Amino acid sequence: MLEVPSFADVVAAAKAKPGTVTFATGGVGSSAHLGAELFARKVGIELVHVPYRGGAQTVQALLSDDVELTWDTPTPTTKSFISDGKVRALAVMSNRRQPNFPDVPAIGELGYGNDLEVQAWQGVLVRSGTPAATIDTLYHAIAKGMATEDARQRIAAMAVEPMATDPVAFEAFFASEVKRWTDVARAVGIQAQ
Repeated sequence: MLEVPSFADVVAAAKAKPGTVTFATGGVGSSAHLGAELFARKVGIELVHVPYRGGAQTVQALLSDDVELTWDTPTPTTKSFISDGKVRALAVMSNRRQPNFPDVPAIGELGYGNDLEVQAWQGVLVRSGTPAATIDTLYHAIAKGMATEDARQRIAAMAVEPMATDPVAFEAFFASEVKRWTDVARAVGIQAQ
């Protein structure tokens, strides 16, 4: 089994023995899968993807030494495994450290570049042609709800950073995410089923 104290050690091990370092995700085409593939291509390594049917199974695969790595969305459960020393968090796929994981380095600070950020995000979508006034009303209601202390605490408990992005900025972000991940999926040969 691969023993790695840092992300640099993962890269070194994968370069020394290409196609032998395994990583688990919650499924083919998931954000975790695409994030791992993006990272591997960026640093010039080949990792072996082992897809499961959800995040809980990926963590179990890691705990039972079926795989060496997992790309996982940080959750309270994941945090408990890290706190208990059962798994080691090597990095968060972000350009800055996450408030719920302050001791885990951000991938952007490890010297691999600032274009590896993977965000698990939620958005509210409406049908094309929805009147601007309706969109504005929805945005302000959502922003107001997310600003309440109760909502912020509940969102933070899920290890997620709450943010209410205005509709124009969200539309641009959404388009850029679709292009970015479509490009990664095509590069690794993932096709819609």
